[in-house]
Amino acid sequence: MYIKTFVDTIQNYITDKDTEVLISQNCYTYDIYQGRLAYFFYNSPQSYVLIYKTKEYLAGKRHYLKNGHGGAILLKHKLIPGVNYMNTVHSKNDSSYFEGGRGGKKKWSEIEDKADIREILSEFGIYTEKVKKE
Repeated sequence: MYIKTFVDTIQNYITDKDTEVLISQNCYTYDIYQGRLAYFFYNSPQSYVLIYKTKEYLAGKRHYLKNGHGGAILLKHKLIPGVNYMNTVHSKNDSSYFEGGRGGKKKWSEIEDKADIREILSEFGIYTEKVKKE
């Protein structure tokens, strides 16, 4: 899921004329069962925005991503600053995990302050009882 301001961020982002993709490498991962939140970094994450000129897109132009989203970083790209998206870990989701180290995903640090967690979750439109006030 994306932070509430993400659409405005990408609509106002100034790119070079040859930019093919905007990439947001920094994210949070939220374990909904344990109420844990951490910063993560992906070299070539699933959070990217492909850019096309309207006429070229309508004519059938498509960017090829070698090896899926991992190939986005190989295109002509710009990196979007900030932490713009959040992965969630839950029982139906076996592709996200809370610990880093696989698939280019690196865990920076876990956020332990409950007030900080609540504030970050609210930026994504999430409220949860799991993160109780201390």
